[in-house]
Amino acid sequence: MNVNFKKHTIINLVKLNLKTYNLLNRIIFSLILFVIILYQILYRLNTFGITYGLNINFWDGIFRVLSYPMLFLGLYFPFIIMITSSSKHTKNKYITFIMIRTNKKINWIISKIITSLILSLIFVITFFLSVFTISYIFFGFSTNWSITILNPNSLKLVRELYVNSFVFQLIPIKAYFISFLEIYLCTVIVINIRDILINYISKVYIVNLILSGYLFFNIVCNVYDLYDGIFGLSNYIGLDTMSLIWHHKFYNFNYYRFTVAQSLAISLMFLIILTAINLAMHRKLLVVHD
Repeated sequence: MNVNFKKHTIINLVKLNLKTYNLLNRIIFSLILFVIILYQILYRLNTFGITYGLNINFWDGIFRVLSYPMLFLGLYFPFIIMITSSSKHTKNKYITFIMIRTNKKINWIISKIITSLILSLIFVITFFLSVFTISYIFFGFSTNWSITILNPNSLKLVRELYVNSFVFQLIPIKAYFISFLEIYLCTVIVINIRDILINYISKVYIVNLILSGYLFFNIVCNVYDLYDGIFGLSNYIGLDTMSLIWHHKFYNFNYYRFTVAQSLAISLMFLIILTAINLAMHRKLLVVHD
């Protein structure tokens, strides 16, 4: 490799990180998978609307997806962990070769954090473009909420539409961008948790067990509606709480405990804590040739 490693800046390290991912192929694979799954979900919604003569529009399609807990907990986040996992992680000789020439481990850590921000943005944009496109294909574009979703009786359709009072408080485009921000932050959080564990735990299977346990905890809390007692932690760092606008307190709908602002603050604080831990522990980063 004809590179002078002594002159590597954090930006150069970020570029090297991204090169290890074969990013274009992963984006294409993600796009195909997202389109297939989202097509099936919105096809069922479209069929449901036709069958019952409901006025279901573009935004109903969008938020049928963006307010679907098990889609994110059971598929999206596990997939993000998998698709952003580099085959050349910190234990690989290639990465070790780079790291021991950066002189300072903290440069490597910072470059990985920046890389996680970039990867998260790429895959969240890919997902949201897929949602936007498939919903447009089925329902066309609309600037307003549908008559169906604004009808109080539509609460009976909650299993199909995930109706929530945010439709009475937010315009569709604002709700869309809030959802984008929340899912982006949670994507960064999940990737950073994975990277921290890989950096400081020598056994990869232990890392996978911890991540699986965290995701399983989120799924169990959501499926069984566990948000009290020992499970109260899910109110704060639960992926559904932090990433799904449907799980927020709006208007006079008081079932959930946190507003959007509180949820975003919790997500940012969680991410800052993870970043601080990563930077503070950089001296303990596991490198074979230390």
